[in-house]
Amino acid sequence: MSKPTFEQMEELFAQIHSGFVTRAKLQVFLNGVATPEPEFGNAFLLSIDYRLTIAQMAAAARVYSSDINEATFPHRCEGEVVVTVELMKFEQETETPMALANIGAQGYRPGTMAEMLCLAEQHPNVVRRFPVVALGSVCRDTYGRAYCGHIHRPFGESILHVSDYLNKWREACCFLVVKKTESELQRDMD
Repeated sequence: MSKPTFEQMEELFAQIHSGFVTRAKLQVFLNGVATPEPEFGNAFLLSIDYRLTIAQMAAAARVYSSDINEATFPHRCEGEVVVTVELMKFEQETETPMALANIGAQGYRPGTMAEMLCLAEQHPNVVRRFPVVALGSVCRDTYGRAYCGHIHRPFGESILHVSDYLNKWREACCFLVVKKTESELQRDMD
């Protein structure tokens, strides 16, 4: 096991200070509650109701963040759809451009915020095991910096972060991906 970074320790102290991480939760974690390794290649079937707003999807997934709303993460889809998502993991820290290149090269597109929220709602154990990143939905601040979302529930409670899109993602992160359709693959070749 590697030593925690300064940033990881800073995040831990911030969560302790906010009351998110309690002594009891930390003790359970330190006593070795084993975190199972994710099973990659498994597909997760999602039913997405795009009549709901992103905020409503977040509430259904029990994910609360002031950063999640229609202004920051609008979706342009309509109606109800069923989609199969998968998780892709790299065995090393990966920067966003490299992750996107690998995702595209394998015939996938990055998952969206709506897809990630539905995964958290319909398959909550998946996001309890490891951080899930949705590179397919990007918001920009007033300075033009790009951000995307990722979810993790290490202690059973939802944590949704909005991070710099051009992040260096830890090797523990899994990227939500969707197999490209034939028309998307054809468009990529044109």
